Amino acid sequence: MTDHSKQAIIYCRNACGEQSISKIAQQETECRLYAEKNGYRVVQAFHDDGHSGMTMNRPAFQLMLVTLLAAPEPYTVIATAMDRISYEVNDFASICKIISALGGELVFAEDDAIGGRTA
Repeated sequence: MTDHSKQAIIYCRNACGEQSISKIAQQETECRLYAEKNGYRVVQAFHDDGHSGMTMNRPAFQLMLVTLLAAPEPYTVIATAMDRISYEVNDFASICKIISALGGELVFAEDDAIGGRTA
């Protein structure tokens, strides 16, 4: 029997910059290391390169939400930090509510050094 509660998806975002592709890759690597260390099986990764965290209107972010809503079991969403999800407090709260209502959780890899943090 599979432990569905340990399935995860990764979300990475970078607003812009010369090294944006490498920053996205660095975020995904950090998230995958977090997943491995904490026993999560990563089933998919979503990348928004060149999109602001001031809006939820980001292509990969929207696809991630659709994936979460359509999933037959809950997923943990792993990001490097809260600001990769959103800079807007109300948007961040809405995202947390959606993930929680679906039985999942949101965790941040950068907080792993201080014991991890979930939203």
